[in-house]
Amino acid sequence: MEDGTSDMDWWTIKCVTEGIPGDLLWRSVWRLEDFWNYYYLKYYDTIYELRDYEPTARTNPVTISFSEQGVTLSWTYPADHIDEIRCYSDLYEDKAAWWHNIHVVTTTTIKIAPGFLFTVLPVETGKQRWEISAQWMKGAWPFEEKFKGGCVVEVTFLYP
Repeated sequence: MEDGTSDMDWWTIKCVTEGIPGDLLWRSVWRLEDFWNYYYLKYYDTIYELRDYEPTARTNPVTISFSEQGVTLSWTYPADHIDEIRCYSDLYEDKAAWWHNIHVVTTTTIKIAPGFLFTVLPVETGKQRWEISAQWMKGAWPFEEKFKGGCVVEVTFLYP
């Protein structure tokens, strides 16, 4: 966001993660169970500072809102399919992190969209590590099977 200051830049990240149930993805009985979103701002470089993160709890709908330097950005996502959200974010570690527990059986694609706000010196180029994963399950306890898939995204913010 344009903050009107030359000594730092403010960035808001909307972390949209989409989960597809097994009957749509593989034509199988695997159901979507969990999302993990972990954003390590200082994994590679120390130039980033986490300023805020949302959500910190489950509400329906989940509302994300950041107001800084006279600019407000906000969005919502439905939580009727979410049993629990655990926030593992930490300002000291500059880590934005959440676990979304999905336990409503659904045949539709589910989206979550947590977010975070951070600052960086505008003359610095640096990289962050984002780890995003989802888990599917079939069967019932004690005979349940689980499958977890994910990706690591390395994001570089370039300055000329």
